[in-house]
Amino acid sequence: MILRQGKHILRLALGFFLISGFFVAIGTSDAQTNTRPEPLPRDIAKAWLEALFKVDGNALRLFTCAEQSEFLTEESLSGLNEAINMADLIIETTQIIYDYDAETREVTLAGVLGFTFEGDYLEFPMTDFPFANLPIVQESRQWRVCLDVDLILTP
Repeated sequence: MILRQGKHILRLALGFFLISGFFVAIGTSDAQTNTRPEPLPRDIAKAWLEALFKVDGNALRLFTCAEQSEFLTEESLSGLNEAINMADLIIETTQIIYDYDAETREVTLAGVLGFTFEGDYLEFPMTDFPFANLPIVQESRQWRVCLDVDLILTP
């Protein structure tokens, strides 16, 4: 129980760190005074995937292109949230490798996605993941994932 809480706190801290760094980077309008590098497409893909598995609607909308973010309503995300909660899944994303290809404008996911289900740890190769290539677009000078959300929300 303590180990699970520790992992949860660590994940929250990491998520807060990523999101706060993103807001600091986009909050500076003058590029010459911005000493922090702007988030790279792979950083946005990572934050998006983590938000997906946490079913964090606000973060998902922040990291999703405008064309698709309108479909990420609380109602549409509730089914995903219920499925994760009912299965009592613990999802581990630390072994995922993110690689951006500027030519295709996609972030390819490699490595493994880990799941703890009923006390058993399982690994799922990202090459078998339904959306192992995340299309990335730039809107208002910010990178965003622009995956068709129907792939995620439709059972």
